[in-house]
Amino acid sequence: MTFPTAPTTLDVTNKLTSKLSNLGFRPPHGQFLFLTTLLNLFIVIARPQDVIPIIGASKLPLLLSILTGVACVPYYAELWRKDVTLKVMVAFLIIGAIWIPFAVNNFWAYQTFRDVLQLFLCFLFPTIALSSYLNRLKNLQTLVKIIAIYLGTYVIMHVGKGPGGYMGDENDVCQLIGAIAVFCVGIIKLPQRTSSKWITFLAVGISISAVITTMSRGGFVGLTVAGLYLLWRSPNKVLHILVILVIGLIAAFAAPSTYWKEMSSITDTNERTAQGRISVWSTGWRMWTDPPNFLFGTGMRNGPRHILKYETFEQLEKYPSQQGRAFHSTYVEVITDLGLVGLILFSLASVGNLYRTHRTIQILQQKRTSLVGHLAQTYSLISSQLEGSSTQPPDNLPPVEKLKNNVVNQLEHAVIYMVASNASLMSALCSAIFISTLYYPTIWFFISLNIAARIYAKQLMVTISEFPQSLESEKLPQVTF
Repeated sequence: MTFPTAPTTLDVTNKLTSKLSNLGFRPPHGQFLFLTTLLNLFIVIARPQDVIPIIGASKLPLLLSILTGVACVPYYAELWRKDVTLKVMVAFLIIGAIWIPFAVNNFWAYQTFRDVLQLFLCFLFPTIALSSYLNRLKNLQTLVKIIAIYLGTYVIMHVGKGPGGYMGDENDVCQLIGAIAVFCVGIIKLPQRTSSKWITFLAVGISISAVITTMSRGGFVGLTVAGLYLLWRSPNKVLHILVILVIGLIAAFAAPSTYWKEMSSITDTNERTAQGRISVWSTGWRMWTDPPNFLFGTGMRNGPRHILKYETFEQLEKYPSQQGRAFHSTYVEVITDLGLVGLILFSLASVGNLYRTHRTIQILQQKRTSLVGHLAQTYSLISSQLEGSSTQPPDNLPPVEKLKNNVVNQLEHAVIYMVASNASLMSALCSAIFISTLYYPTIWFFISLNIAARIYAKQLMVTISEFPQSLESEKLPQVTF
């Protein structure tokens, strides 16, 4: 049956509907490679090889990282143009590489650079390149929930300790599991099946219980700051406050009294642990402000090798020398290892990333009504052109109405993912005040998750904006909003 439709309108609509579907639900390439990347991420983030040694002995993690890194090379040129943070991350690598020949301990400088290079090229860049689509972001958030349940259960069963590697210490594993808990809380309001929603609640409950088990004060600070951010961003603050109260009440009854006693000592600067941290931070400050180290630092993981040179007699009388030990702060680690240049690059990659995502959220929310309005008007236009035709079978309806629902759905997902990734990154950065995790995957993973969500949102806005522009190019009626 033939309908008196306007071919140019429907042609443009079909073309852009297909493009929007590719962006949201049918990514055009790399499905097998994406699944390999997810497996790779699970191995590097959750470290199952520390629990099942045969995984490490089989060299599977190494083979997967090489496969993923090499196979994603064709995507890097396009990725380079999509977001400035990627350029900052490459500059961070370059600064680390330049210092290798000049570092006091060349071995640590080289090993650390190699680890960070592998982390970026084989894990994080592929994640960003392949995840900037709605269905893949959904798969990525499913992976995060799996990690939350697996890792949280492990931490609870092992009294606050992680499986090993970069997560052996309770403070280090708490930074990761706390940021994951925040991300899971942030995506609770996503439209999900009932089973998926319950899995999200389970992931939140297990991961927060794991945070309590670690007794980490830094993790508590990260959760608190991220919770306040989610409250600020929530359109329904009353509901969000109720959720926080429920989680708080559960934690109050479930957490032992020793946990709250430990948390109450956060502001006690006279406590021995706090005094020790302040002492080593002051040593790091003197190291950084020494003119030879101010701009470029001492080299990756070389700051601790210079500590003795900058410790005072008063410090040595009170504490043993901290030579070779961590600074117990990522930010002190940055300035001592990579100087002012490294601090600027790390700030652009972390805090700058938070700001760029915040601005993207604002722009998307400002344009949402206008973009959906254009699509609604387009549907009305086509409906009027079909007026008077005989009854239409449902599968022959023009695709614009589906397109409108598609757009509303994708805009909602984009905002939620960006808010959740911003909150989780904020949690990791706050926890990093008290632990040295600059070269660990935790912060960089959430930076990458943040970038992927932002690139998806930007591509979505561009694709939607093309729709009314394309209609205009066909000299069809337009309505000004």
